[in-house]
Amino acid sequence: GLEACRLHQGEGCWIVDQKSTPMGSAGFMGLIEGFNATGDLQNLREAVKLSRRQCEKGADIIEINVDSHSVDGTISAGTNAMSRFVSLCSSDQEVARVPFM
Repeated sequence: GLEACRLHQGEGCWIVDQKSTPMGSAGFMGLIEGFNATGDLQNLREAVKLSRRQCEKGADIIEINVDSHSVDGTISAGTNAMSRFVSLCSSDQEVARVPFM
């Protein structure tokens, strides 16, 4: 993120957004799968909006994972989706201020 992340003993809990993962949000998973299937960046832009809403609700850290686990346990490689999604998140002022995990 753009802001420094410093942890100090005695501080309260940090809020980690888990909606930017396929397991945390069915909507996010659908957007990532839509991007992987079509290459349409609009899917990733909508996924960034989900992350922005989590920041607006107080998330201190954004957990990012774009690998979706299908029913049979295989993983769809989301390397292209990951780099593009992180790039889009980095260009969003609200999302970019918090650390990515």
